[in-house]
Amino acid sequence: MDARFVLLLRGVNVGGRNRLAMKDLAGALEGAGATRVTTLLQSGNALFWAEPNRAPRLAGAAMRALGARAGFEPRFTLRSGAEIVRVARAHPCAAKGRDPARLHVGFLTTKPTVAAARELAARVGADESLLVKGREVFVHYGRGVGRSKLTADLFDRTLATMCTMRNWNTVCALAALASDEH
Repeated sequence: MDARFVLLLRGVNVGGRNRLAMKDLAGALEGAGATRVTTLLQSGNALFWAEPNRAPRLAGAAMRALGARAGFEPRFTLRSGAEIVRVARAHPCAAKGRDPARLHVGFLTTKPTVAAARELAARVGADESLLVKGREVFVHYGRGVGRSKLTADLFDRTLATMCTMRNWNTVCALAALASDEH
């Protein structure tokens, strides 16, 4: 039985680098066997249906094919639709009165060690909060993401895994699409 999956690309269409049309992303996923493919925004968010045991291989094959055409192999993280919905239910760094535009989620390819998560937490600056929970990093950038040293590259190095960031609005939009069974 097929299930809904969410593919999150890292670093596409940012600052004029790694240009990628979302129709090409959708085409690569369909070419690898995904069905009912949709994309959200231009930042590399795709939703698709596949057999759960085939989804990771299908996503990898699609990214290799896409990379051959685009000139770079996109790095990605994959989540089930149910996982995205769970993430969107509540941001542990959200509090009454906090601006949701300053909430972000880092999606990791693997779960980091407890020691690595502690090391990252020690780097939190003033007016920021951070919680590593499973394969997600929940962040509140109190003064805005542009003023913080908490970047996806820092998360990669400290947690020894690949991270791709999404703002809270995007996470909620992906969850809404992932929970839509039509």
